[in-house]
Amino acid sequence: MTRLPQPGSDKNTWGEILNEFLSQSHNIDGSLKPIDQSVITGLSASLTAKADSTDLAALATIVNSKATSADLAQVATTGNYTHLTNKPTIPTTPGQVGAEPAGLSSATLASLNTTYASQSALTTGLAAKTSGADVDAKIAAQATVDAGQYVTSTQAASAYMRYVGTSAAPVTNASTVRPSGAGPVYWICAAGVTPTNALSGDLIWNAS
Repeated sequence: MTRLPQPGSDKNTWGEILNEFLSQSHNIDGSLKPIDQSVITGLSASLTAKADSTDLAALATIVNSKATSADLAQVATTGNYTHLTNKPTIPTTPGQVGAEPAGLSSATLASLNTTYASQSALTTGLAAKTSGADVDAKIAAQATVDAGQYVTSTQAASAYMRYVGTSAAPVTNASTVRPSGAGPVYWICAAGVTPTNALSGDLIWNAS
């Protein structure tokens, strides 16, 4: 018969007695052992009593009486907005949300059209006055006054140094064409490449 160890006795066997006691209901890893229902006195009889068909039928009657759809509002079973009571009307026309705005008078429309036409003419005029051709024409006219003071956009563009090639993609073909009408050209070439179309005043750089 297993038992707990007795305080003050069981010298040198205290641990073995305790382990034997615990092993009756625990596995070696500490988890509980399953209990065989056959060792529980009166278990079957108690379960049978709890599952009496009369009691179950009475319980079903109570549950059904509390959960029948007839006791619920119609919208709870259909989800249909029209089944709600005291619901607001959903507007379907502008008149249902307030008076429609009055239309603009013919005089106001005519005034707006005139303003738009004036603005369009102004925009077109500004575009013409700021185009490259118009600016060059004005500069050319002023060049007769002081030829050393004004240059056209074409002349200004030709005075800028052009770059042929980049450090990431240097010129590898010595006969690469020189940009047409360019001023000084900066040739960025691969190692050992000398551009044959370079002119006096051009700069040549070779990658090492």
